[in-house]
Amino acid sequence: MRKLADLNLNTLIVTEDADMGSALLSMQKGGVAAAAVLRKGEFLGFVTIESAVLSEPNTPVSDFLRRASAHLEAQDAIRSASKKFVQQQADFLPVFEGKRFLGIVSALALITELGRSYDPLTELSWSDALRDWGV
Repeated sequence: MRKLADLNLNTLIVTEDADMGSALLSMQKGGVAAAAVLRKGEFLGFVTIESAVLSEPNTPVSDFLRRASAHLEAQDAIRSASKKFVQQQADFLPVFEGKRFLGIVSALALITELGRSYDPLTELSWSDALRDWGV
């Protein structure tokens, strides 16, 4: 069964003293919808591209910081992580390995991954998941 560690996590990071204009440019360049905000390596929260587009460019990132309602572990199964997203009604959640921040995963990324691995109607595995289990 695939784990969060198997996904390509969003690892874009901005510092809390950055401005929303530079955060927007970084997210556009990276092709991501959110950026993690860290202080001395510690995860504080994240900012979204929507908030960056709607804000004044010189506004500090800290003014638009969204705290994560929960966090995920790298070894969490994709299915259990998706359940946590639903329970928390989250768009993005941080992924950690112990205390080390690894990146952000989006609800869209999990839905896409679930669509590749499971038939939503029958909840049976698609062939890629069966092949993984066989290996």
